[in-house]
Amino acid sequence: MAMVLLVPILIGAITGCVDIGTDGDLEFIDDMGGTIYLNGTPIRVITLSPALTELVFAIGGGDLVVACDETSDHPTEVSGLQRVFSWNGMDLEAIIAAEPDIIFMDWTLDVTGDDHKALTDIGLNVYRVYPTSMEDIIHNIAEIGDILDLGDGALALTDDIKDRMKVVEEAAAAIEDRPGVLHVSYYDGSTDPWVLTDSTFSGGMIDKAGGSCVMSDGSGKGITVSIEAIIVADPDIIFTSQSTSWPTSSRSLILSDERLQDIKAVKNGAVYDVEGDQVDRTGPRMIDGLELFHEYITAYAEGA
Repeated sequence: MAMVLLVPILIGAITGCVDIGTDGDLEFIDDMGGTIYLNGTPIRVITLSPALTELVFAIGGGDLVVACDETSDHPTEVSGLQRVFSWNGMDLEAIIAAEPDIIFMDWTLDVTGDDHKALTDIGLNVYRVYPTSMEDIIHNIAEIGDILDLGDGALALTDDIKDRMKVVEEAAAAIEDRPGVLHVSYYDGSTDPWVLTDSTFSGGMIDKAGGSCVMSDGSGKGITVSIEAIIVADPDIIFTSQSTSWPTSSRSLILSDERLQDIKAVKNGAVYDVEGDQVDRTGPRMIDGLELFHEYITAYAEGA
């Protein structure tokens, strides 16, 4: 009951520069079709995913961020930010108290829409992203740059990503016999491995890097697959996501699993830990992940 009484009091205390409502000088439509109306440039920003936190900092908006999610850890300047979102849920009271002009959130962390509804029902501006490709991320960078009046920083970032992506794609086009690639995002031996398929962001990166994703699924999300399915797919290369913030034993478990000893990736020693924050996060460091994928795929193709 105390929370119910506190929410309207805190809403009344919000005094940001952006008017909240259904009318405004500027209109933006997010990736999920939602519309926000702004009567000024936001100066108090909340980011509810690590990729979005990185994005806002990368275009020069770090000083605007007043709170973020629990897993945001890059760049180092985020260490002192208030945390208002975790795997346990959203701290609505803390979000309201932070007086955000706008909140950026990733739909994949709120597929039910419950958090979005809770925020918009109390009149907060929420812009959702749902990038499923590198091109989508480039679009998100440009759009958020427009929203925050940081177009120059966004343009510099997207130009750099496009230039580096073009170099990789041109080099990848010369690979005649594309190796089959499996990306295992998480595996601890207690359940089936989580993998990223051809319809996911990672699948698109593998294709751009010169490989061929061996797992097909149309959901656009990570899925679990059996060890038997991996044996049937028989990938040439396996990438296993690794992160200092969320270390995994995926690679060692795959290499030591007796059932997998006859697949090409294990026999050839082509099972590689890759930085998960570069290949799993749909943020500006994706270009580093693409280049890393390409480096391994090229080395394999040249040695095959």
